[in-house]
Amino acid sequence: MNGEFSSLCEDSGESKKLKKPWVKALYKNQGVPDNYVDTTFLTEMKKNLFVRDYDYYSLLMHTGCITQQIHSVIIFVMCFIYLNQALLDPYALNLISIGILCLCYIVRRVCDSNAFDMKAVIIFCTASFVLSPVLMSLTDTISTDTIYAMATVMLLVHLISHNYIFQLNFSNEGVVSFNAGIFATVCLASRLSHLFQGYSLIVLSVLLFDVLPSLRRYLKLHLRPYSNLFLSMSLFMLSVYMVATQTVTLAMMIVVLFLFITFICPYFLIHLQPIKNNLYGPWDEAVVAER
Repeated sequence: MNGEFSSLCEDSGESKKLKKPWVKALYKNQGVPDNYVDTTFLTEMKKNLFVRDYDYYSLLMHTGCITQQIHSVIIFVMCFIYLNQALLDPYALNLISIGILCLCYIVRRVCDSNAFDMKAVIIFCTASFVLSPVLMSLTDTISTDTIYAMATVMLLVHLISHNYIFQLNFSNEGVVSFNAGIFATVCLASRLSHLFQGYSLIVLSVLLFDVLPSLRRYLKLHLRPYSNLFLSMSLFMLSVYMVATQTVTLAMMIVVLFLFITFICPYFLIHLQPIKNNLYGPWDEAVVAER
């Protein structure tokens, strides 16, 4: 009798163990493979938890950070062409660049005590002037076509890796982006005939690729948005005018590109949002919430 009773108890315990619901815990031996899931697994699935609703007008304003950097690169290339064709005085370009550098510093210093360090800019410009003969002779043995190809690739890398996020940390503007811009500057400066032309191009690259992005982020975040809009339109008109002096066809292409990025891309983004189908569920990695 005792043996039969014990066997009945064991059978009852096994049946109760089999009737326990499956839980999502790998450390428990539930008698099933590790990749087993029951029918309740997909009940936790959720869709599009973090879909963001965009406003068309706000997207128009945010496209300025992209178009401004594109126009900055165009202005830089056109200044090189002007210098190479002796259509632009390097002393005048250098004075304009230094004047804008000082203006940017004054605006940031008056409005924000944590403005970028002008001492670092001065040291960089001074070192560039001293090392200009070396920088301009680094690529003498390389053909001009190769130089132009490398400069084009580096400027594209600069645009792709540029930090388009509105952050005011001047020391984190993007190391890859800035170095790619300086590399392209050295390549193009080596094809200029005079030393001061190469130096003025280097100073201009510091202004367009490092100082000006920091200033426009500040204008976007702390001043009226119309100030950033004014900067976008100024760079746009200047770049189109400079290109139009060389070729009208390319200038029209730049206008079309500007209109596409500013007006058409936000429209596509808003109308493609309902198609988004992001899935979230128990298969996602655990995220530790900070308190």
